[in-house]
Amino acid sequence: MLAGLSTTSPAAILLITSSSKICMLFIALMPYSIALTVFFFRSKINMESSFIISAASQKQFPEHPYSEIGLMGKSNCGKSSLVNALLQRKKLAYRSATPGSTVMINFYKVSAGDKGVFILADMPGYGYSKTNKAVSKGWNDLMEAFFNRGCLRKVFFLIDIRRKIEDFEIKYLKYLYKLGVQLTVILTKNDKVKKSEIHKAMNQMKKVLETEGKMTKLNFHSISSLKGTGVKDLQDSLFS
Repeated sequence: MLAGLSTTSPAAILLITSSSKICMLFIALMPYSIALTVFFFRSKINMESSFIISAASQKQFPEHPYSEIGLMGKSNCGKSSLVNALLQRKKLAYRSATPGSTVMINFYKVSAGDKGVFILADMPGYGYSKTNKAVSKGWNDLMEAFFNRGCLRKVFFLIDIRRKIEDFEIKYLKYLYKLGVQLTVILTKNDKVKKSEIHKAMNQMKKVLETEGKMTKLNFHSISSLKGTGVKDLQDSLFS
């Protein structure tokens, strides 16, 4: 009670009444506050990640007992940004200054407590106009060795939402599809188009892969690494 203020004065009664109402309101909202806290706690996946190696040949592939998840996509499709967003790190992965010039797979170890441990493999970008035939052959040889080593469980196949999928990309997907790898097609940079265009682009991509690629068991996501749209759902799929 404020000094010099009687508990029976009108001001004191008003203060006590107001304080009581605030306390009652706080108590009434406690279940919702607790539920909200639990929601945010559950929605966040605590992950620890570390860079292992940039492998330029099969001999440099790391040996480990874990399953691997690969990120594959055309140069400048947003792979590096997605790696950082998925693993909740700002500068873990960097975009090459000259996309398509270096053929290496970047391996990261990811630990998520009771959810387990896996290896994230960021594959080199493909299809860059400055890439010569020798680099293209090196890319194909490295990818074939990587795909056939038996560790790959899932592949996130990234495509810029603003463009159409190309024939050679459908061939890559069909190759992985026949290997029995879980495939998730991710349309990136959805902040670059209108919201009404996102669903349309997803349906068009699904139709093309079902009709031309004869692939029906595919997962689809749309994301913006810049704004974080869709990243949480993709994080959840890392462990499914």
